Amino acid sequence: DTFYFLAVVNVRDPAHAKATTYSTTGRHRLLTTWWVLTEVGDALAGTPVGRGQFGRLVQVLEATPTVRIERFSESVLRLGLDLYA
Repeated sequence: DTFYFLAVVNVRDPAHAKATTYSTTGRHRLLTTWWVLTEVGDALAGTPVGRGQFGRLVQVLEATPTVRIERFSESVLRLGLDLYA
């Protein structure tokens, strides 16, 4: 979720070490959504540095074979709403 990605890009985040360790173990697959990434982008939008971090994060995620970014779709939204309920 957003918490994880913000911890990965922010070296001062208390969860940064755990998040980067998880990212580099290479023994997992990662599933996220463009909704989550939009939230991350919003959180990092306040400075040019943050916007650059977000751009690099998206590039890395898109280029990583073990990462799947789910597209926006009403059917996925409905599944998420059902799960949430």
